[in-house]
Amino acid sequence: MWIFFCFFAFKVYFMPFKQEVIQIKQVKVHLVTFESFNPSDYLGHLTPIETDRFTSIKPILKQQQFIVTRYLRDQLFGQLPIQYNAIGAPFIDQKGFISISHSSNTVGIAYCEDFQVGLDIELITEKAKKVYQKFLNKTEQALFDLNSNSELTKLWSAKETLYKIANRKGIDFKTELLLAPSTKNMLIGEIIQPNGSDLVEIHTFAHRNYMITLNHSKITHVKQSFKNSRSD
Repeated sequence: MWIFFCFFAFKVYFMPFKQEVIQIKQVKVHLVTFESFNPSDYLGHLTPIETDRFTSIKPILKQQQFIVTRYLRDQLFGQLPIQYNAIGAPFIDQKGFISISHSSNTVGIAYCEDFQVGLDIELITEKAKKVYQKFLNKTEQALFDLNSNSELTKLWSAKETLYKIANRKGIDFKTELLLAPSTKNMLIGEIIQPNGSDLVEIHTFAHRNYMITLNHSKITHVKQSFKNSRSD
């Protein structure tokens, strides 16, 4: 079976923000990379509730990410509030499905009209190599290159994407969020649920110094586990 991807990008420059749009099939990933700026200069992008929340954020980078997320929200949806469901997943009323991620000086919002989407952005570093035994089970460790920072960052990011679309808390990353290789830019993900498994394709790509992962298709539910990979 052949799978085709539509992938394009364009850039709009608003200093100190650089905005891009990347489309993969039905999902658009809106990215903003920012330079250092004073967050207080951009409070006009916040709703009153968001302004109150902003005042409780202390680290300057967290303040910047918070502002840039709302700046990007304004570009896409106007100043409609970002809301959160019972498990903490973001949504905007009557606007399809969104997922938000940020890492260092990059913020992203993925948008899809038709199905739930999960997005994760991770700066490629040695961090994942130091902790891979905490999120990869033995089967996965045998399938992937454990010496590559890029590969391990990709796997960590993909598991974060699975977590965002799992729709429940208390998930074990090693035994209930499972990955298998597919093509160069694709992983097969499985979410072990109490009543079966959710299967999904995870698209992966490196962008500058970041690894970005997301699902570009609907989640398929099956009544029995597809993979026999629950080993520690």
